[in-house]
Amino acid sequence: MDAAVVGDGFIAKDLWIENSAGAEKHQAVALRVQSDKSVFYNVRLDGYQDTLYVHTHRQFYRECTITGTIDFIFGDSASIFQNCLILARKPMDNQQNIVTAQGRKDRRSTGGIILHNCTISADPEYYPFRDKLPTFLGRPWKEYSRTFVMQSQLDDLINPKGWLPWLGDFGLDTCFYTEIDNRGPGADKSQRATWRGVKNVDLIHAQKFTVERFIQGKTWLPQTGLRETILHRNPLLSVDSVVHELLAEKIRLKSLVDKRTVAPSTPSVFAAPQRSMPHNQSRSTSKVFSDECAYCKEKGH
Repeated sequence: MDAAVVGDGFIAKDLWIENSAGAEKHQAVALRVQSDKSVFYNVRLDGYQDTLYVHTHRQFYRECTITGTIDFIFGDSASIFQNCLILARKPMDNQQNIVTAQGRKDRRSTGGIILHNCTISADPEYYPFRDKLPTFLGRPWKEYSRTFVMQSQLDDLINPKGWLPWLGDFGLDTCFYTEIDNRGPGADKSQRATWRGVKNVDLIHAQKFTVERFIQGKTWLPQTGLRETILHRNPLLSVDSVVHELLAEKIRLKSLVDKRTVAPSTPSVFAAPQRSMPHNQSRSTSKVFSDECAYCKEKGH
């Protein structure tokens, strides 16, 4: 089956779409999406090469399962995958797996693929072959390809280099590939590719790639009607809130060091509270005592 979604505001829930062409048939898209403000919840997409074509516009995937081999999440939409299971399948013997092939052509484009709190693992049939036929996080389909893997479980199928060239040195200096706060044996970055386009970012920079800021989700996700369903099963975590939690903790720990090295009269942006309550899911409902969170105070949150 090959399905396509064009109209804006499309919502899919509890759906299974498969392209059963097999690895030997090469490109075989299961789903193409060019619907702005589209939401996919608990949807399974099965295929091999090019399973999901995130063609264009803003897209949000929550608790979905996506399987494939080569470039099986590709396109130039601004798409966020949250709490999704991404399964690499067994490719042909002369192939290797690549999870993403993001297609941003212009540095001013809003496109990008964000994987947040996802699990990237091996399909059982592929698992015994994961060393011989490795899996990479992505490769630059277009010159300004952009992919961000955040707080995800990366199993031992991920090649230590992490990222794969497309052809020669195409896009290696102009792409934007980064990882932050991932876990699992595949998350070790000590042997990652060292192209100019492979970046190390901090938690403040990471906020550019949140649901609220990257796809403006706060303005349209609550109107989808799925929010209550999602909340009933599993709280709809915002990337913003998770990053904010981590950054607040980082600032708190930094303040402990500062207290040993900075005179009390010396002002510091890391002058974190001594008695702060934990931040809640939403930044707007964060509660602290009179000693305000330094991050919130600095940013005006």
